[in-house]
Amino acid sequence: MKLRKGNDERQEYSFSLGVLGLDFTAEGPISKKNNSSYLVNYRYSTLSLLDDIGLVDFGGVPRYQDLSFKFYFPTEKAGIFTLFGLGGASKIGFVTKDEEDEEIILEDGSQYSNLAVTGLKHFIPLGNNTYLKSIVSYGFNGSKLIEKRPYEEEILKEFYNASLNNQTSRLLSTLHHKINSKHNFQAGLMYAHSNFDFENRYFSIPQNQYLKGQENEGVANFTEGYFNWKWRVSALLTAINGVHVSKSNLNGKVYIEPRLALKYELDESQNINAAFGLHSKMASLPNHYALVYQPNGNYSMPNKNLELMQASHYVIGYENLLNSNLFLKLEAYYQHLYNIPVEDKLGSLYSLINQDDYFVDKALVNEGEGKNIGLELTLERYFSNQYYFLLTTSLYDSKYKAKNRAWKNSRYNGNYVGNFLFGKEFTVGRKNSNDKTIGVNSRITFLGGRRYTSIDLEESIKQEKQVENEGQYLGDKADDVFYLNIAISYRVNKQKLSHEVKLDIQNLTNNNTAIDYYYNNVKKEIDEIPQLSMFPVMSYTVHF
Repeated sequence: MKLRKGNDERQEYSFSLGVLGLDFTAEGPISKKNNSSYLVNYRYSTLSLLDDIGLVDFGGVPRYQDLSFKFYFPTEKAGIFTLFGLGGASKIGFVTKDEEDEEIILEDGSQYSNLAVTGLKHFIPLGNNTYLKSIVSYGFNGSKLIEKRPYEEEILKEFYNASLNNQTSRLLSTLHHKINSKHNFQAGLMYAHSNFDFENRYFSIPQNQYLKGQENEGVANFTEGYFNWKWRVSALLTAINGVHVSKSNLNGKVYIEPRLALKYELDESQNINAAFGLHSKMASLPNHYALVYQPNGNYSMPNKNLELMQASHYVIGYENLLNSNLFLKLEAYYQHLYNIPVEDKLGSLYSLINQDDYFVDKALVNEGEGKNIGLELTLERYFSNQYYFLLTTSLYDSKYKAKNRAWKNSRYNGNYVGNFLFGKEFTVGRKNSNDKTIGVNSRITFLGGRRYTSIDLEESIKQEKQVENEGQYLGDKADDVFYLNIAISYRVNKQKLSHEVKLDIQNLTNNNTAIDYYYNNVKKEIDEIPQLSMFPVMSYTVHF
C-alpha cells in the first residue's frame, strides 16, 4: 500500500461536507529539523439523506467510515522509517419489498465488513549503489452476512448466516544493487502467515434443515522469493529478466516462474515492447476449507490441498509520445490459464474462474483451463491549456474449459469495454488569474454485459428456491451497460484558503439496464436486477 508523504514544510487541512458524508485531511511537519511529517485522513459516509428524500432507492442504506495515516521519519544513519495504516468499517441493512404490495417483504438482511492494515516500512542505503527496503505488516479483514426470506408459515426465516475472518502477518524484504549503468539487480523474499475463522450455515429446502457450509479455524502460509536483472543491452534495447519461486503450505509443490520483458526505443518518442511470464496464485482460503456433502449426509474437505492456479502471459505493445501532452499506447495480449480448480464430475461445467460466491460447495480438481485474448488502446492528453482527456478501450474474448474439455464463454466475457474521460476548466476571475475557476468533468462508459445462466422457473417453483438450467450454464448474455457521469465544480482560490462546491451526477441518462436476474419465491416469477439509477452528489470542500 502506498500513501503520499505529508507536507514537511507547513500545516495543511482539508474538510469536505456533502450528502455522502464528510471527509477530513490533516498533514504537516512533525519536526522540521529532520523533515519528518504526518498525513491523516478520515471519512464518514451515509446515503441515508438521499434515500430519505427519494432521490435514490438502494433497498438499504450503506454506511461506512475509514481512517488512513502515514508518519514519515528520516534519520541520518538508520535510514527512513514509515509507519502507515488503514482501517475501515461498513454496514448495510437491506429490505426488498414487493413493488405492488409493500406489505410483502421478499428479503431482509444485513451485511457488515471491516478492515485493518498497519505496517512499518524501512529504507536504508548500503553504500552508493545498494539499498535495502523492508516492510512488516499486519492485516485483518472480516465480514458477516445474514439473509432472511419468507418461507411457509414463517414470515421471515433465516436462510443464510456467514462469518468470515482472516488475520495475516507479512514480511517483505527487497535488496537492490546497481553494478553500473547497464546492470541492476533486485532480490526479494515475502512470507505471509494467515490465521482464519470461517463459519456459515444455510437452510436447505429439499432437506428441510440447516447445513454447514464452513466451520473451520486454522492457519495457512505462503512464501515467495524472486530475483530480477535489468540489463541495458544497448542504447536502444533494455531487458528485464527474472524468476519467481512460490510455495504454499497447503500442498507440497514448489512453483518456479521465469519472466522476461524487452523494450526497444525506435526514437526519442516511441518504442515497442514485449513480455512473457509465468504466474501462480492461491485459491481463496474459504474455497480450500469448504465442506462438501455426500448423499448420505456426511461431509468432507476435499479441496484443502488444491494446487496453485497458474497462468502464462504474453504481451506485445507500442508506445508513442505524439507531442509533449499527447500519449498513445497499443497493447495486444494472450493469457493461458491452467491448473484451474474445476468440479470433479464428468460433464460438469463448473470452474473456479467463474466464481462470484464466498466459496464453492463442490469437490474440485486442478484440471481446468482458461484463455483470454485482447487488444487495448489508450490515448491520453495530459492536463494543459486547462483541459485533458483520456480514451481507453479494450476488445477481448474470455473462455474456459471445465472437466468436459469444451471451450465455453466465461462469466466475465463481455467482449468489450470503453471509457472516455474529459475535463475542462474555465477561469472566471480576474484576467490572467486563477482565483475563480469553473470545472467540468465527464466520463462515458460502455461495458459489455456479463454471461449468466438462465433460471428454470418451473423447477424453481417446485423446489421453492432458485434453480438454474445447468445444461445452459452461462449460456445467456446480459444487456450491455452504458454510463454517463458529469461533475460541475466552482472553486475560489485565495492565498491561504480555497473553497470548492461540486455537483457530481452518476448515470445522468438514468439507464436501467438489467445486469442480472433472480427467482422471486414470493411472486413465483423471475425478476431482474437493474444497474444503479441516477445518483446525484453535492459536496462542499475547503482547503486551508
